[in-house]
Amino acid sequence: MGIRRRPSEPLGLIIPPDTFPLEPETWQRVVAALRLSPQQARIAEQLLYGRQDKEIAAALGIRPPTLRTHLHRLLVRVEAADRTQLAVRLVGAARLLDNSLPTAAHQEL
Repeated sequence: MGIRRRPSEPLGLIIPPDTFPLEPETWQRVVAALRLSPQQARIAEQLLYGRQDKEIAAALGIRPPTLRTHLHRLLVRVEAADRTQLAVRLVGAARLLDNSLPTAAHQEL
């Protein structure tokens, strides 16, 4: 069996909680390059902050089922299987667009 985590437990990302991993200019280039709708961009941004569905829905003033519909469309657009892969692809796109971002080989864990 794999490691199980509680649903409320955030993923073990290196990014500190409530810290956005990208500069605003880089984020805008990612949104434009991936042709995300404004709502998809807001949802993706909240996901990169590590927020849960209920938190995102409340912050955006939408119901959780509506959020799940938007999230599904976002996953399809970015060709990601899940939220984790979505985050990886978003940060990866930022690295391609901004050569100044460090790669995993340059980061100390």
